[in-house]
Amino acid sequence: MGLLKAVQSNINSCTPSTKEALKSHKRFFMDGTFKSCAKQYKQLYTIHDDLGSSSTEIKIVPVLFALLCNKSCATYTKLFQIIKEATSWNPHTVSVDFEQATITSLKTIYPTVAIQGCNFHFNQALWQKNQELGLVKAYKKDGATRNHLRMCAALAYIPIGNIDEDWITIQ
Repeated sequence: MGLLKAVQSNINSCTPSTKEALKSHKRFFMDGTFKSCAKQYKQLYTIHDDLGSSSTEIKIVPVLFALLCNKSCATYTKLFQIIKEATSWNPHTVSVDFEQATITSLKTIYPTVAIQGCNFHFNQALWQKNQELGLVKAYKKDGATRNHLRMCAALAYIPIGNIDEDWITIQ
């Protein structure tokens, strides 16, 4: 089954309340996974709705799943176009990993959407860079190295106008 049919079938099987959530709610999280995907597909892509999370309670639920054959910009663009046409989805804020194809496609279909990087994926990227630089042993044994990496991770919470100054501070 091609992307078009698979996504349309998925959307058509959505409950009315799910379709309404896509129309009326404004904050969503999106990600793809490769480990729990059928072999004929490249990834299982999911969209989750934030129903109003707070600092004490998380209310995030999956609202849409799509099986994708690749991770190309064209595939993501087609996916988002199908969703938009079928549900009138117009998200205000979307949190995604740092995959450029996803970001480009979102900006193409939803030019006004605010795109935020996912903190989990940001921290994964920091840890991978730590490994590439051969700093795993230092991280485990040296408090200063560990603290430096943690301060880098904390930059995600700094207002964008202060990043340069705070980056210089932690170096």
